[in-house]
Amino acid sequence: MKSHRNSHLLWAATLLSSLVPLTYAQDVPGTSVRRIDEALNRRETIAAGLAGQPVRKLPRLFDPSLVVPAPLNKAPGLQGHIARKEPQTLQARIDPATAVVNIASRPSFVELTDAARIRGGSQPSSHAQAKDLTAHVTSGDPRAFLSSPVDGSTLAPVQNFTWTAGYQPQDYWIWIGSCQDCSDVLYQDLALAQSVNAYLPIDGRVLFVTLFTEYAGNWYWVDYQFTAGSFQPSPAQMISPANGATLAPTQTFTWTAGAYVEQYYLWIGNCQDCNDILNESENQNFSRTVSLPADGRTIYMSLFSYIGGQWYWYDYQYRAANVQFYTPRIYITNNLDYAINLMVNGNVIGSVSAQNTQYADVTVSSLSVSFALVQPTLSGTALGDPMTGIFQTIYNPSGSYSFTVDTQIGQQLYFEPLIANRTGVPLLIDVNGGLAAENRCNCDAPAGSTNVGTGYYKLFSNGNVRLFRSDSNYTGPYLFWGTDSTGSVSSGGTLPGYVDSTGRAYFTVTTAP
Repeated sequence: MKSHRNSHLLWAATLLSSLVPLTYAQDVPGTSVRRIDEALNRRETIAAGLAGQPVRKLPRLFDPSLVVPAPLNKAPGLQGHIARKEPQTLQARIDPATAVVNIASRPSFVELTDAARIRGGSQPSSHAQAKDLTAHVTSGDPRAFLSSPVDGSTLAPVQNFTWTAGYQPQDYWIWIGSCQDCSDVLYQDLALAQSVNAYLPIDGRVLFVTLFTEYAGNWYWVDYQFTAGSFQPSPAQMISPANGATLAPTQTFTWTAGAYVEQYYLWIGNCQDCNDILNESENQNFSRTVSLPADGRTIYMSLFSYIGGQWYWYDYQYRAANVQFYTPRIYITNNLDYAINLMVNGNVIGSVSAQNTQYADVTVSSLSVSFALVQPTLSGTALGDPMTGIFQTIYNPSGSYSFTVDTQIGQQLYFEPLIANRTGVPLLIDVNGGLAAENRCNCDAPAGSTNVGTGYYKLFSNGNVRLFRSDSNYTGPYLFWGTDSTGSVSSGGTLPGYVDSTGRAYFTVTTAP
């Protein structure tokens, strides 16, 4: 394996003969704050067991002067130099008339930054001594050891590290860095977990791993050394819309997964590298719906992928939709006995009360008016049949428009049964009994009540209204109006004959079924 492993054995033999343990380090794992270069790092071997005096196990700062930059592995579309992709600030007002999309432009990607990545995790609260193996050779080794990967092996871009339990551990901690005792790749408190997934560089550098075990208030460690894998980055690319396309005012962007991508990030702006419209991490999502300007301007987008500790991106340009807006006035007449909710282009703008006319001024590119009945409720349950309708869309609207809502929607008629119960018992209401549209509202007309309404129902030539005793659970004898095959007829004729021009139908009961 490594030279300092052999030195541990030699030192342990010497220590057993002298029974004088040496103590190492007084502190806990610390932080690394310097940026790392993306080039390969020169290995520096530190054999702690050979030190002539106690040394402190502290994270070292990575010194870029110790490395020789390696040539970049350029892929098609990769820019010719490493540069930081900084967000730009829009300097002037966008003039849609001069905004031009370069349809022939090709997206490209480069590394965003070579800044060191430090993973989260608070430091151990204990400031006890961190000791090497030889400090406890007489009482056994408390440390956890890596089970996989094998020391000295080449690592995957997303690598799982697992380890043994050690002896009565109180905590585990891991450093992964670009030099011995550095922690610029991963610096994390793992509590008592015995595995961790790490996102690693993909440039072939040497990686140093230290696995710490806390035992009896002291920190013990084992050092390992690996080689990062060398992979060609495969960032995510936009699937839709296509580069240069004209966007909808509300546009959904979707992209590929790429390979080994830890996080996706979007910039959308009014100039190249601007993010004044959107500046957002998309985590592991593959799509995002965005509200955009609709004045024909050029929209710029950068789709970022975080791979192996580096950012890569593709740039895209689009054309915003060029939509002209108008401000018409709409008048709504509601001839129903219940309020309606009013929608313009699918968005609720308010309600119109029963038997009333109200108006609204709206700003739209095209006008689509729709409505929905506000159904009465009983114990939170809506009564009657739903009533919704939409009027024909008006393009380039101007001036004023009037819309009327009544009991006919398209070819479907609706009616409102109103029950006058002159009997001494409550009566359950059932509309269109025996038909596919039957509606048992589980509501009743109280004894001695007049004109009890329970919403609107679909009107059919063979429809009916049934009344049962309230304690019958819709079983047994009943009264009915309209078309039916059983029961006691209150008066003759089909159901539409009871409905007046306003859609109301009045039924009076003097004898309970």
